[in-house]
Amino acid sequence: MSDPRRGLSARMHQAREIDVRACGIRVARHGEMRPSIQISLFIASITAACAGGDGPALGGDLVGTWRILPNATEADPPPPEAERHTIDLRADGTYTETEGGGDTQSTSTGSYTIDNGELTITEDGETDSFSLPYLARDDRFVLGALLPDGSGDSAADTWTGTSRAGTETTTLTAELRADNTAHLNYDNAVRADDVFDGTWRQVNSDVEITLMPESNVTIHVRASLVDGVLGTAYEKI
Repeated sequence: MSDPRRGLSARMHQAREIDVRACGIRVARHGEMRPSIQISLFIASITAACAGGDGPALGGDLVGTWRILPNATEADPPPPEAERHTIDLRADGTYTETEGGGDTQSTSTGSYTIDNGELTITEDGETDSFSLPYLARDDRFVLGALLPDGSGDSAADTWTGTSRAGTETTTLTAELRADNTAHLNYDNAVRADDVFDGTWRQVNSDVEITLMPESNVTIHVRASLVDGVLGTAYEKI
């Protein structure tokens, strides 16, 4: 997998707005936009052991085909259902993910395992594996599920966890405060830490966090609150 920081400096002089799914910003800030399983890891992966509150137990039966759900905070209409990001997780431990349609459709394949509420995937042709917590309940699947310090009944909470991508570990603390301000801290074991302040809002069960890591860059981070966790929501098809 290529370095997600590639090309950042060359583009920072251009004013731009970025939309990202799930509760994190690392991949968006470094210019990697494809909402694949790997990207969901970078922007939202945590381990269940890091949760300090009364959040739900992660895991569940995730075998099946899952399609990303629209987020109500988005200004633009969602793409047609056939072009939305889809993950097919098969019982034999292999997966296929697709996005887009026609000439713009992208597809990747690989293998996966699950253990104690954690999904570990390895894309074909890659050596690094990526581990993500997940929550699967009936016809809903939350990828990169962030766990709350509190009950998880409200998005106004502190969401924490530790992500793993290959050998790199990052601990995220995301504070969504009652006054609609947001504070995100990435404590990285390899690179310098990242700290971001911004605002957040909620529409139904969907959340948008708005950050400006640079004066000419606006990032809209989008997630959904499902069964007490915050992450990228999918429906079973």
